Amino acid sequence: MRIILFTGKGGVGKTSCSASTALRCAEMGHRTLVMSTDPAHSLADSLDTTLASEPREVRPGLYAMEVDPKAQIEKDIGYSMQFITEWMVSQGGINDILAQEMMAGEGLIGAASLGLIQEFHRKGEFDVLVLDTAPTGQTLQLLSMPDVMGIYAKKFLRRGRVLAKVGRPTVGLFTSAPIPEDEFFDEMERANERLQATRRLLSDPKTTTIRLVVNLEKMVIKETERAFTYLNLFNYPVESIVVNRALPPEVQDPYFRQWKETQQGYLEEVKSAFYPLPIRQVPMFNREVVGLDALSRMARAVYGEDDPSRVFYEGKPFEVTSRDGHHLLSLHIPFVQKKDLELLTAGDELVIRAGPYQRLFPLPYALLGLPLDGAEFKEEEKRLYVRFKKNAGGEKKR
Repeated sequence: MRIILFTGKGGVGKTSCSASTALRCAEMGHRTLVMSTDPAHSLADSLDTTLASEPREVRPGLYAMEVDPKAQIEKDIGYSMQFITEWMVSQGGINDILAQEMMAGEGLIGAASLGLIQEFHRKGEFDVLVLDTAPTGQTLQLLSMPDVMGIYAKKFLRRGRVLAKVGRPTVGLFTSAPIPEDEFFDEMERANERLQATRRLLSDPKTTTIRLVVNLEKMVIKETERAFTYLNLFNYPVESIVVNRALPPEVQDPYFRQWKETQQGYLEEVKSAFYPLPIRQVPMFNREVVGLDALSRMARAVYGEDDPSRVFYEGKPFEVTSRDGHHLLSLHIPFVQKKDLELLTAGDELVIRAGPYQRLFPLPYALLGLPLDGAEFKEEEKRLYVRFKKNAGGEKKR
């Protein structure tokens, strides 16, 4: 099964991109499911239909659903949720309704969505799974969930099981707080196993690709750059960029002249920031993209005759490693020569100049404030290696 995940800043058109991609996959003969994991669902509105928490066929070969996080949480970790709620209430100060609301946060909603991805992959009912996700920040939290849960499971679950078993006969004499039973630890360990399996799926470029949706606006581009950096650092395969709502050439009204010029400048910035990823442009249509006909039109604008389920880029645009007291940033920069390269840092960005061209690369958090300590461009690899010196004691210079 192929998994295609769309993410981006809120309001850029992720849902339309997801729905149109899924529709085009179905038109090309792939049994396709498009699933919304955004708590503020809009997939049903985009498809102009009603959806439920189970796959529903909206046209031959195309199925859609909106995740019901409460039902999924109950299914996956219902016992554990009930125990934690009871424990919070036993400590006083809150009632059970407030405790349940506090527990039903974005993390658990994300975990429920991730579990479903792994379940659909295991069942093999669909050829393509398209994910319409929450805005960038929530999606990054979602994708970090397996790593966080893995650390928690390794450090606390097994130790907690032993402590609960040893303390259960005596702790009850001193407190009314509930003591977790084996079922709690069994359920949490199963949840962790599902999350780790999903993590392996989503970081496997042969199975999953992530497509970032961006509008030609400064704040949107900057947030998308940061998301791109984060996803690469955690080995999630970002495969292409979809530039949505670009003013088309046929718009010649003087009112839009300045806006078109601004968009063209931002488009060049996008090409530079995300090179060598493919950039696909979607024009701003003259009507709202709602319903299957409009979505089919959008899909053809994005993909032409290409099959949306295929992989459009393979490789890692950059990676960060550590050795010999340095962090080493490796960037793929083809079609340049060593003599044309110039580097400097500006705030939280690395400025790379290659002849008349300039690329602004947003630095990962681990490299912020660290001094440059040399660079090397290997012609045969067409890769630039930039060294950052670690400061003694882990302190960063600002």
